[in-house]
Amino acid sequence: MVIRIILFVLGIAFYLKGCSYNPLVGWFVYSLIVIGLFSRNRQYAFFFLGGMTWVLAWGLWQGNGELSTQLEGRDINVVGVIYGLPISDQRRVKFDLRVIRSEIGPLPEKIRLNWYSPPKVIRAGQKWLLTVRLKKPHGYANPGGFDYEQWLLTQGIGASGYVRSDPTALLIGTSDYNFSSADWRQYFHALLTKQIGHSPYYGVSEALVIGYKANVTKTQWQLFKNTGTIHLMVISGLHIGLIATIAYFMTLKGLTLIKGLQVAPPQVAAMVTIAVSSFYAALAGFTVPTQRALIMLVVMMLSIIWQRHSRPIAVLLLALLVVVMVNPYTILSSGLWLSFLAVGLIQYVVTARLKPTGYLLSTVKVHVILTIGLMPLLIAFFQQFSVLSPLANFIAVPLVTFWIVPLLLLAVMMSLVSDGLGMFVFEMVELGFDVLLGGLSILAHRDFSVVYVANSNPVAWLLAILGAMILMMPRGLSSRWLGVVLLGPILFVVPEKTERGAFKLTLLDVGQGLSAVVQTANHVLIYDAGARFSTGDMGERVIVPFLRFNNINAIDVLMVSHSDNDHLGGVQSIIEAMTVSEVITSEPQALLSLKPSLCQQGQQWQWDGVTFSILSPGGKKFKARNDNSCVLKVSSSSGTVLLPGDIELPREVFLTNRLKAALKADVLIAPHHGSNTSSSEAFLAAVSPRWVLIPAGYRNRYKLPRSEVLERYKRYRIEAFNVSDTGALTVDFKKKSLRLSAYRENKKRCY
Repeated sequence: MVIRIILFVLGIAFYLKGCSYNPLVGWFVYSLIVIGLFSRNRQYAFFFLGGMTWVLAWGLWQGNGELSTQLEGRDINVVGVIYGLPISDQRRVKFDLRVIRSEIGPLPEKIRLNWYSPPKVIRAGQKWLLTVRLKKPHGYANPGGFDYEQWLLTQGIGASGYVRSDPTALLIGTSDYNFSSADWRQYFHALLTKQIGHSPYYGVSEALVIGYKANVTKTQWQLFKNTGTIHLMVISGLHIGLIATIAYFMTLKGLTLIKGLQVAPPQVAAMVTIAVSSFYAALAGFTVPTQRALIMLVVMMLSIIWQRHSRPIAVLLLALLVVVMVNPYTILSSGLWLSFLAVGLIQYVVTARLKPTGYLLSTVKVHVILTIGLMPLLIAFFQQFSVLSPLANFIAVPLVTFWIVPLLLLAVMMSLVSDGLGMFVFEMVELGFDVLLGGLSILAHRDFSVVYVANSNPVAWLLAILGAMILMMPRGLSSRWLGVVLLGPILFVVPEKTERGAFKLTLLDVGQGLSAVVQTANHVLIYDAGARFSTGDMGERVIVPFLRFNNINAIDVLMVSHSDNDHLGGVQSIIEAMTVSEVITSEPQALLSLKPSLCQQGQQWQWDGVTFSILSPGGKKFKARNDNSCVLKVSSSSGTVLLPGDIELPREVFLTNRLKAALKADVLIAPHHGSNTSSSEAFLAAVSPRWVLIPAGYRNRYKLPRSEVLERYKRYRIEAFNVSDTGALTVDFKKKSLRLSAYRENKKRCY
């Protein structure tokens, strides 16, 4: 059974991810399947094919899972129930809506909406008639970045959009289900807000009680991430297991005190455990990690109820099978692989093979094995891991498991009886958080606490898995040193070296904004830093992950063309994460704390045979901020690129009249995101580029790039590429050749 389940799961994984790799890999696997069908053990090939068939059938069954292109940008009337707790800030409320019906027929079952200045308090379980404007799931597509589209898919969300203010929305009522999980979550959310809304640990308390993480501070998230303890703030196996253990043994103890009981206490305790754990999972909103943990627990409890003694690995794989059959797309989630592997590694430690002696040694071995075993996956998914994770978890897991979570749940129950009793217990919980976050802060401030690993190839990753397996082998294996050697290629990635005289330009997908990275053999320049929002900025979301993915830890020049938010917004995050030697901008007053240099026409320098020239501002100061943008030209024997920022017609005319010959370039970043106030005919004729790269957001409210501008590019035989369609665009300026690649093209999806 074990091999069959593994092959079924691998079949799903191959179908969903196989086409992202070299087509030769696909043909190789298909050839193995065909050979397997005619072999003696053809059943194994059938199980692999079964996994592929299941995900295909499931996708067809969920046919309306994603919004059709024809419905994007249209006003649609829908009736739906708010699913999960809404997230509020000063400007808007964000929530998921489970669609009951719409005026235009089938829509995705679940959609994510923003509502700006709603007329009433938005609560989980409310039923609304809304006019919405939707778009297909769309995220920023960049190397090293978070795959938001894939995440939405694993959450079952088929569209996103916003609520229209006209016509007025109508609150119809509440969910048809009284005392639903949404009602309970809303109730406990209000209770926690009333009791500890003022506490610095309010957000983490909500995360542990009801799985609501919106109020966890950015600093707290970063602390948990850097110490490898972020899993403690996501209700999953650890938390469900704790509740299940308490429920099981308390019920078992209580039943043994009842004389003449006609039922077997273990079976009753198992049923009570399923009920209690299901309630806790419902409080967490039945998130994907919670579903995984609950399914795993139910499988284990059913083996007790049915008196079936199954091997732990069989129970684990059976739970995995149920999870991927309920929703095959969860196989795309990093959480699925990390959680099941973590449980498998713990099972491995507690078996007789490693013969732990005593609780302390056993606990240490668990954390060490988890660190080694999860390292290849953490690097593959996040390009980083915490060196201090074993020590941090050694401190944090007992604190959270035996102090914070039990007392937190007790405080909630006491608050139902008396606010005073509840606050008394909450004070003890706060003491636990003081110890936890204080200890983690000491560890996180070590320079070596987090190791960032650059992009590595699949071979290095597979070698790392093999190395981790060897290191986890029982004592006595003479070749354990080989495990350390095999981990080397993934930990010490040597990036591909750019030749002297060559350079690489990457226009990042930062939505409606601009950020470009220029790399020479030994230097890096960043041109603009994208936008900043209330929930974050493009520096932390896109630019820093891209730099780390490419093994870039220092920036020679950070050039900010001008001080508009969509160009300046991510600067602070870059400065905090990277060493920046020099900041250059046309508006120094906007970045005074960074002591920037003024960007002026005539400035020029050379790196590794590549020349950087500033063409503007200079000669004339224009009233409009856009027209005073830094205009940068990068040139070498391999080719040239012009980065004009947000300049408009007046500056284009000025440059065309004064510096016409200097404007010539092979690649042009579209001025002002493809606005009709830029890309004038005279300017395009002077630049005469082969390609124009357009930094515009998907379905942005300015409707950029304008159709007139695209027609203009076409008239001048300039091939245009929009990052909202292609993802990040990379141009390799190699000797006597230019090669353009699009991130979305390189990361094709099979779903």
